[in-house]
Amino acid sequence: GRKTLSTKPLVLTARMSSAATPPQAQQAAPDATLAAERRVTYLLDDHIGVHASPEASLRKPHTVRLTDNLVVDCGLDKHMTMVRSGGDGWSPAPAATVRRYHTDAYVAFLEKIELHGKEVANEAANYVLNNSVCFSETAWPYAQIYAGASMHAAELLATGKADIAINWSGGQAHARRDCASGFSYVNDVVLAVLTLLQSVERVLFINVDSVHASGVEEAFYTTDRVMCVSLHRHGDGYFPGSGGAKDAGERAGKGHNINLPVERGFSDADLEALLPPVVEAAAARYQPAAVVLLAGTGLLSG
Repeated sequence: GRKTLSTKPLVLTARMSSAATPPQAQQAAPDATLAAERRVTYLLDDHIGVHASPEASLRKPHTVRLTDNLVVDCGLDKHMTMVRSGGDGWSPAPAATVRRYHTDAYVAFLEKIELHGKEVANEAANYVLNNSVCFSETAWPYAQIYAGASMHAAELLATGKADIAINWSGGQAHARRDCASGFSYVNDVVLAVLTLLQSVERVLFINVDSVHASGVEEAFYTTDRVMCVSLHRHGDGYFPGSGGAKDAGERAGKGHNINLPVERGFSDADLEALLPPVVEAAAARYQPAAVVLLAGTGLLSG
């Protein structure tokens, strides 16, 4: 059946469609039994919170650490395999691995920030896409952590060691090959998809954050090996401004990019009417071997 790799806060795993579930499983068990049979892996780093930076308005590492604690306090860890970085777990992504997508010059710049920040300060403008970027002193080791977790999650799926893999620190979907965008220093989503594509033919990427996953769309806009479906807020100067309904892909990727731009006031009823039918139709036609879900909370209100 289809496997699911989820990144970004508040991870959601959609119910498998009949096209993705083996016939014997469809006949033998209700949804509760199917869920119990899925092997869920949760990746975490005990020290990620130290990379929070008030000066850079980088709060996510701290909230990720709080979330990891809540998962344990609520007993959710008993329903998942918790895999920590280091030891026999997983490791932060080395520079050579990050270069599978990002340019040598950009990775070299990120490496220098921590220990030689003053020396490269004047270079920073060369590696930002927009004025939303603020490099923290530990931007590189932080990026190595969340990228390493997402890539390891992809490897677990590709090798059949997990059915669902969750990286709560991931989903940094705005970075481009040669620069940062927003608080996305390294694009772990692209790196995870590239890891999956080494083992599977087709990957379905679904974004349900309020912000369009611009870096992911750009990376796979001309290929038919990745289908991108994105539900996001659009218009009125909302960041990043991309993700129009007519942006459907080019060359081999034509028809493989589906944007669902919505406006402020989008309701639960609107969501139910729009997203599930599109995702189900896309999955049924495309038949991906894996699903990468970026489940942000930006669309939530109240």
